[in-house]
Amino acid sequence: MSLRKRHDTGIVTIAAEYEDRASLQDDNSTLILRNITVADEGTYRCVVDRQGQIAVTNTETKLNVFSLRPDTLPVITPNCTWTVDASSCRIHDNQSFNLTCTLPNVYPVEDTELIWYQDGQRVSSTDDVTQNDDGTTDISRQIQVSETGNFTCNATYLSVNVKENTAASVEAWITLSVDVTTSPGNNLKKGQIAGIIVSLVGIFLVIMILCIYIYHRKRRGYNPILKDIPLDTQPDKGLLPSTDDFDDTLVAVAKKSARTRKSTH
Repeated sequence: MSLRKRHDTGIVTIAAEYEDRASLQDDNSTLILRNITVADEGTYRCVVDRQGQIAVTNTETKLNVFSLRPDTLPVITPNCTWTVDASSCRIHDNQSFNLTCTLPNVYPVEDTELIWYQDGQRVSSTDDVTQNDDGTTDISRQIQVSETGNFTCNATYLSVNVKENTAASVEAWITLSVDVTTSPGNNLKKGQIAGIIVSLVGIFLVIMILCIYIYHRKRRGYNPILKDIPLDTQPDKGLLPSTDDFDDTLVAVAKKSARTRKSTH
């Protein structure tokens, strides 16, 4: 950068890249820089050249740029917006998804680290680094989630010469699938499925046979009192007395049955 001001004329000359971003203040002893970028980092020197007089000792100062503010949190994606609570994710068993922890626009990258933890235990991750046009860097760490747990991404970075530690967390929940055919580990073999179908059909047939048997017994007028009387000698159900003469009718039928047996012998 080059910024000059002539004492005799008061004209200030500023390099093109600092136009509208730099100015002098407090009797020209203070330099004001606005909208600081990574490119502004470096050593600044103040030179006072008094014509015809002894030069003033040069004064230097170093400007260090830190892109991240204190308490900057890492960003976890996906943010699971398909659930009611954006801090939790739900998937079916035997499925998985990726969680990516990103610390964007990092400068400087020295001492910057992202670490994934599952229920307090460190887990391995794959890293990705992207260099941005403004001199900052996007740092990411990705893990694959296939089981229930609390997943935390811990970020360590420099901010104003102080090492910061922040963290973001997300809950992952595994929902058991009600459709066993969608779970490769729980698939039934074809023979087992066929056996279940055959068993169900057999049970159905037995129930049908019992129903038909009971129906026909009722149609034939089965009565425990007449169980020893041949069916061809039993009175028609509609002809049986319904009140006082019922016992006499049974006796008469029994005698007739006995004579029939005797004559056959």
